[in-house]
Amino acid sequence: DNRAFDHYNGWALHFYPVLYGLLSKTPMPVHEGRLRTFLGSYALTFGGDGQPLYQGRSMTYRFATLAAPLLGAVTGHTPLSPGATRRLASGSIRYFLDHDALSAGDLLTLGWFGPHEATLQPYSGSGSPYWAAKAFVGLLAPAGHPLWTATEEPVPAGVAAPAGPGFVVQNGDGVARLLNHGIRHDHDDVLYDRCAYSSHTGPTTAADVPDNHFWIVGASDARGPLTPGGAGRRGEFAWAASSREGVESVSVLRGTTEVRVHRVAAGSRVRQTGWALPRAEVAAEALSVTLTADGLRSRLSGLHGYDRAAVREAPEGTAFGRPALVPVLDGVTADGWAVSAVTLGPGDDFPDVRAEVTADRVTIIWPDGERLPLFGGLGALS
Repeated sequence: DNRAFDHYNGWALHFYPVLYGLLSKTPMPVHEGRLRTFLGSYALTFGGDGQPLYQGRSMTYRFATLAAPLLGAVTGHTPLSPGATRRLASGSIRYFLDHDALSAGDLLTLGWFGPHEATLQPYSGSGSPYWAAKAFVGLLAPAGHPLWTATEEPVPAGVAAPAGPGFVVQNGDGVARLLNHGIRHDHDDVLYDRCAYSSHTGPTTAADVPDNHFWIVGASDARGPLTPGGAGRRGEFAWAASSREGVESVSVLRGTTEVRVHRVAAGSRVRQTGWALPRAEVAAEALSVTLTADGLRSRLSGLHGYDRAAVREAPEGTAFGRPALVPVLDGVTADGWAVSAVTLGPGDDFPDVRAEVTADRVTIIWPDGERLPLFGGLGALS
């Protein structure tokens, strides 16, 4: 009953059965088909230069995230072209080598960009980072295999909304994002319980203000236990929904702009946070905050139910650097609706999204006039 989706789906659950079949020359049609299906959306969790999604435990395994795509290429059970798979592999390994993953003695460190305590688990040990060696399954491809001879192609880009896990994944601008409405925890865990994760940001630590989180001030700020409400696509929109005690939530993604809609008891004081960035510059307005760091921008804007925006510091930072800043919205929801727009990406184009709110409906209006009505209750977009 504890839904904890993470990279073990790729580097363990889909990996071992197909690898066994390959080494033993035993056909594994069920598992081979599952690997192919899995890779279609899993590829969207990588950034444009092969950066893997930072979400879940054992992230110190780093480029072990390549195990499933490379095994798919070796066995042929993949929807990805050989050139795209190799781009994932070369980009991801280069990414970590360029960001100080190795110690002075050329050993993989316990962390992400170098040592990072919050990335680790109680079972992590000095040899843990060497699960990264699973990526070397690609070396089973013989000389002359298309994995080696094909011209590298861009990392696959697109959007998917797998209903089973209750996720939306998207990487259209080189930044991979996962909107999370499917993990049901009975305790807080920053690697699983945040509203969103990406390939370019990490969650703040449990000691600091939580990023990508919504809670009722004065009540428990824990997100779980969570009841998934489904996920899907409607035209250009992708969505996922969930509920927990006292809160119903829907996230809608169009392009790289996410709108978060929450329904709570009228009169509740609420807080919404956005994407944390380390060592960021700040531009703040009454109801919006924009953070800029290393060519990446994080913006959080209040559309309804919030009355002020601010920035909070997270001294412990994230796996990507410290300290970090977190955009924050606060307000009292007179009618029980809290609506915000959230953007993370390399560009500075922030669509002027608006929200029309009635007692039982929120309608999101995009600058081109496109309207999306959302209703109270989790069946809103199904």
